[in-house]
Amino acid sequence: MATIRRAGFGSVFEVENSKVGIGTTGVLVDTVQVLGNVRSSNANVINIAKLPTYEGFLDNKTRLPSNEVDLDNIVGYADNEPYYGPSHIHIRADGSEVEMVGAAHTTTKHAVLNDESDLKSDFIGGDIVIDGEFTVSPGASYCSGVDQFTVTSNFTVPTGNTEDRIHCHTAGSMRFNEDLGTLEFYTGEQWRTVNSYKDIGNRGRGFLNGGTDGTYTSAIQSFQIATLGNTTHFGDMISAKVGVGCASDGIRGVIGGGITPSSTVNEIDYFTMASESDGVDFGNLTQARYSLNAASSSTRGCFAGGWVPNNSNVIDYVEIQTLGDALDFGDLSEGGSHGNPAMQSPTRGIFCGGYGSFAPDVNSPYEYNRMQLITIASKGNTSDFGDLTMGGARGGAGGNSVRGVYAGGIVDSQINKIIEFVTIASTGNATVFGELTIARRNSPECCDNNTRAVFCAGIADDGTAPAHTNYMDYITIASTGNAQDFGDVLHAGKSQGGISDSHGGLGGF
Repeated sequence: MATIRRAGFGSVFEVENSKVGIGTTGVLVDTVQVLGNVRSSNANVINIAKLPTYEGFLDNKTRLPSNEVDLDNIVGYADNEPYYGPSHIHIRADGSEVEMVGAAHTTTKHAVLNDESDLKSDFIGGDIVIDGEFTVSPGASYCSGVDQFTVTSNFTVPTGNTEDRIHCHTAGSMRFNEDLGTLEFYTGEQWRTVNSYKDIGNRGRGFLNGGTDGTYTSAIQSFQIATLGNTTHFGDMISAKVGVGCASDGIRGVIGGGITPSSTVNEIDYFTMASESDGVDFGNLTQARYSLNAASSSTRGCFAGGWVPNNSNVIDYVEIQTLGDALDFGDLSEGGSHGNPAMQSPTRGIFCGGYGSFAPDVNSPYEYNRMQLITIASKGNTSDFGDLTMGGARGGAGGNSVRGVYAGGIVDSQINKIIEFVTIASTGNATVFGELTIARRNSPECCDNNTRAVFCAGIADDGTAPAHTNYMDYITIASTGNAQDFGDVLHAGKSQGGISDSHGGLGGF
């Protein structure tokens, strides 16, 4: 048997180092040392069994375990597969010798061993040029890349949580994020996820932030969306405020703007959703305002509208895992306050209704039924999505990645309890879904997972309920019908910013 193996590197593989152990007759050592950088172009991969040099297909996470590159252990190739077992020499009738699998020859058909697999030239096509210093130890990592990579079977990328992200400086690096349940890639500046969402089913946690029942609170409340019951105290924001906008990437909850007993603020704070914690300074919005709302994906939060003290059309955004001030995103086509609650999918945010001020009298804001659309990954002004059935301001909105829901609010000075829905991937007018258990406004904040939406608190006025209610109702998003009782809010009040760690926008970028 020949001692040289090409290992599927194509027709050209040039090495300058006596210790390399690849293509040599020397004894392999614990390290593979190659003088040069590794470059590949036009790599074509077909019917992958093992491809250790591209395992994970991530620039600085390609691993070369010693047991996979120790080519001396390969006896030969049987039916184009590596063979490591016993072998024997068989003399054919014409006197030629062949090596076959098994310690001894038998009458049962058995495979002939070849020095190389016929498929090896199909694994990687093109040249590999090594022209710099390059050292790999067993289990170590290096940065590399290919110009073309075609897979007709499958390959596996590295996995890990958000905290384990590899800070490689090469754009195009890819991994599977276990926290988000989706693939993500490195742009050269930041990690972004592909357009999918984590199917969390009935799991997930909802959060209510701030609000007032006459007394401003800094409380962060939480509850399990899958389990009926009351909210509990989770932590506190950096200040007591009302009318905040809230975004989430499933890991962090981000709270923007609001009004304190003394002033309108531009502060952004965040908390970690997995465990009880208080708010921490994140940065500042581009504009101080309250009664704003937010749409978010698994990477980005977009804050829209609000009261300045006039209606704002500003949309700004933050990258949720990167602390710092918000940046300009674009404008609402119609400025709005006390509303614009948002539905979201992995790619889209839809701001619903609100108080407008563009006509007929800027000094007399009016309630409108417009739904305004953004693509979260890009920047720009909103476009028209369609109209709500009732319109109005101070409602609540949420949903899963497929269907958005809007509930409650005020229309022509009348508090309503209508729930309506849209299909987020399309455009068009809303359709009636059902009714809340009780009419309310300001705002029945929505916390949701992939299955259920829970509308919390607000101001109720049916002649029997207290003005600042502690009501919590829920719906099953995929169906239609009236809401049912969920439990009670610990800190009753209005304009409590709502968010969850499992909302319909997760997975987008």
